[in-house]
Amino acid sequence: MKLGPTRMRDRIFTILLLLGLGAIGSACSSNKITEKKKDPRAEAARLNLQLGTDYFRQGNLQQAKEKIDRALEQDSRNATANATAGLLYDRLGEIETAEKFFNRAVNLEPKNPDLHNNFAVFLCRHGKYERGEKQALAAASDPLYRSPEIAMFNAALCARGAGDLKRTEEHLRRALAIQPRFASALQEMADIEFNAKNYLAARGFMERCMAAQTPSAAALWLG
Repeated sequence: MKLGPTRMRDRIFTILLLLGLGAIGSACSSNKITEKKKDPRAEAARLNLQLGTDYFRQGNLQQAKEKIDRALEQDSRNATANATAGLLYDRLGEIETAEKFFNRAVNLEPKNPDLHNNFAVFLCRHGKYERGEKQALAAASDPLYRSPEIAMFNAALCARGAGDLKRTEEHLRRALAIQPRFASALQEMADIEFNAKNYLAARGFMERCMAAQTPSAAALWLG
């Protein structure tokens, strides 16, 4: 069962939404503590960003766009707002605009691993695998990043999209060294071994995957 472009992009996009919006929610919450009360425009931008993020989660893209655009008018150097705009414009199909926002976000906060990871997923989803892999590895290399195994998994998907199975396997094994029960990485390793006709190894990874969580339809099919 080979990983086709559509399957890979769908999977990456799911991860993008989950991680991207999760990181945004965390950033918005933390801003409540660190907000600068002497800067009313920054506070207004934070509130509009929170509203825009909530609308985005609900699927109300028109209202999300209005609030996020407004947040950027009020505070154009808010990295989280730029990253959120990247997610939004990607969903709207305005890929070049989305990439500009993602790129601006990582330039504003180059030491923020969440931003690098989200940018990585975006790049790989749109076939820019080498750049995406580098962004994912930048996120994974941050010793303070709370989910380095997910960044390594994204790097693996980028490498596999580029057709480099050796690097794909290296990244997946690094992800599993961090989190041995990472079901998505286990399933991906099983898929690689299955396609290489290493059926015993594939079975081993699938057994670990199914023990780690309730198997998905794709995992059951491969199993």
